[in-house]
Amino acid sequence: MDIEKRIKSCIENFAEFCEETVKETEENLVRDYGETAVRGYGFFICGENEMPLEHIERIDELGIYDDDHEASRQAEKDGVKILETHFVNEPFSYYNGTILDTESNRKLLETLQAENEDFR
Repeated sequence: MDIEKRIKSCIENFAEFCEETVKETEENLVRDYGETAVRGYGFFICGENEMPLEHIERIDELGIYDDDHEASRQAEKDGVKILETHFVNEPFSYYNGTILDTESNRKLLETLQAENEDFR
Protein backbone atom coordinates (compact mmCIF):
# COMPACT_ATOMS: atom_id res chain seq x y z
CA MET A 1 0.00 0.00 0.00
CA ASP A 2 1.43 3.38 -0.91
CA ILE A 3 1.85 5.97 1.83
CA GLU A 4 -1.07 8.16 0.75
CA LYS A 5 -3.49 5.22 0.91
CA ARG A 6 -1.98 4.11 4.22
CA ILE A 7 -2.40 7.60 5.74
CA LYS A 8 -5.99 7.82 4.53
CA SER A 9 -6.84 4.34 5.79
CA CYS A 10 -5.28 4.90 9.22
CA ILE A 11 -7.08 8.22 9.69
CA GLU A 12 -10.38 6.65 8.62
CA ASN A 13 -9.85 3.77 11.08
CA PHE A 14 -8.99 6.20 13.89
CA ALA A 15 -12.08 8.31 13.09
CA GLU A 16 -14.24 5.20 13.28
CA PHE A 17 -12.63 4.21 16.58
CA CYS A 18 -13.28 7.72 17.97
CA GLU A 19 -16.81 7.68 16.56
CA GLU A 20 -16.13 10.86 14.62
CA THR A 21 -16.17 11.89 10.99
CA VAL A 22 -12.84 11.94 9.19
CA LYS A 23 -13.04 15.73 9.08
CA GLU A 24 -13.58 15.94 12.85
CA THR A 25 -10.68 13.57 13.45
CA GLU A 26 -8.38 15.58 11.18
CA GLU A 27 -9.38 18.81 12.92
CA ASN A 28 -8.72 17.27 16.33
CA LEU A 29 -5.35 15.90 15.23
CA VAL A 30 -4.29 19.32 13.94
CA ARG A 31 -5.49 20.97 17.14
CA ASP A 32 -3.56 18.49 19.31
CA TYR A 33 -0.40 17.93 17.23
CA GLY A 34 -0.15 20.64 14.58
CA GLU A 35 -0.63 20.80 10.82
CA THR A 36 1.58 17.80 10.06
CA ALA A 37 -0.59 15.47 12.14
CA VAL A 38 -2.71 14.65 9.10
CA ARG A 39 0.50 13.18 7.64
CA GLY A 40 0.92 11.01 10.74
CA TYR A 41 3.69 12.90 12.53
CA GLY A 42 4.20 15.98 14.64
CA PHE A 43 6.93 18.28 15.90
CA PHE A 44 7.83 17.84 19.56
CA ILE A 45 10.39 19.11 22.08
CA CYS A 46 12.77 16.71 23.84
CA GLY A 47 14.66 17.54 27.00
CA GLU A 48 12.83 20.80 27.58
CA ASN A 49 15.04 21.87 30.49
CA GLU A 50 18.46 20.64 29.40
CA MET A 51 18.24 20.45 25.65
CA PRO A 52 15.04 21.73 24.03
CA LEU A 53 15.52 20.17 20.59
CA GLU A 54 12.55 20.23 18.26
CA HIS A 55 12.20 16.86 16.56
CA ILE A 56 9.72 14.61 14.74
CA GLU A 57 7.67 11.86 16.32
CA ARG A 58 4.99 9.68 14.85
CA ILE A 59 1.40 10.10 16.04
CA ASP A 60 1.14 6.78 17.82
CA GLU A 61 -2.67 6.62 17.79
CA LEU A 62 -2.74 6.57 14.00
CA GLY A 63 -0.32 3.66 13.54
CA ILE A 64 0.90 4.90 10.17
CA TYR A 65 4.61 4.49 10.89
CA ASP A 66 6.47 1.79 12.78
CA ASP A 67 8.57 4.32 14.69
CA ASP A 68 9.65 7.96 14.88
CA HIS A 69 12.50 7.41 12.45
CA GLU A 70 10.14 6.12 9.75
CA ALA A 71 7.92 9.16 10.36
CA SER A 72 10.97 11.41 10.06
CA ARG A 73 11.93 9.84 6.72
CA GLN A 74 8.42 10.57 5.44
CA ALA A 75 8.62 14.12 6.75
CA GLU A 76 11.81 14.59 4.72
CA LYS A 77 9.97 13.34 1.63
CA ASP A 78 7.26 15.89 2.49
CA GLY A 79 9.91 18.64 2.43
CA VAL A 80 10.79 18.97 6.12
CA LYS A 81 14.51 19.65 6.67
CA ILE A 82 16.25 17.33 9.15
CA LEU A 83 19.66 17.91 10.74
CA GLU A 84 22.27 15.21 10.44
CA THR A 85 23.35 14.41 13.99
CA HIS A 86 25.61 11.74 15.41
CA PHE A 87 24.90 11.58 19.13
CA VAL A 88 26.86 8.71 20.62
CA ASN A 89 25.10 8.36 24.00
CA GLU A 90 21.54 7.86 25.17
CA PRO A 91 19.13 9.43 25.50
CA PHE A 92 20.02 11.76 22.65
CA SER A 93 21.31 9.13 20.22
CA TYR A 94 17.67 8.08 19.81
CA TYR A 95 16.98 11.46 18.19
CA ASN A 96 19.54 11.04 15.40
CA GLY A 97 17.68 11.54 12.14
CA THR A 98 14.65 13.22 13.70
CA ILE A 99 15.89 16.70 14.72
CA LEU A 100 14.45 19.57 12.72
CA ASP A 101 16.85 21.85 10.88
CA THR A 102 16.02 25.13 12.60
CA GLU A 103 18.22 28.03 13.60
CA SER A 104 17.60 27.40 17.31
CA ASN A 105 18.39 23.68 16.97
CA ARG A 106 21.61 24.45 15.07
CA LYS A 107 22.72 26.96 17.72
CA LEU A 108 21.94 24.54 20.54
CA LEU A 109 23.84 21.74 18.84
CA GLU A 110 26.87 24.00 18.30
CA THR A 111 26.87 24.87 21.99
CA LEU A 112 26.55 21.23 23.02
CA GLN A 113 29.32 20.13 20.69
CA ALA A 114 31.67 22.81 22.01
CA GLU A 115 30.95 21.84 25.63
CA ASN A 116 30.71 18.09 25.42
CA GLU A 117 32.62 15.35 23.59
CA ASP A 118 29.58 13.04 23.69
CA PHE A 119 27.74 15.23 21.18
CA ARG A 120 29.09 14.89 17.67
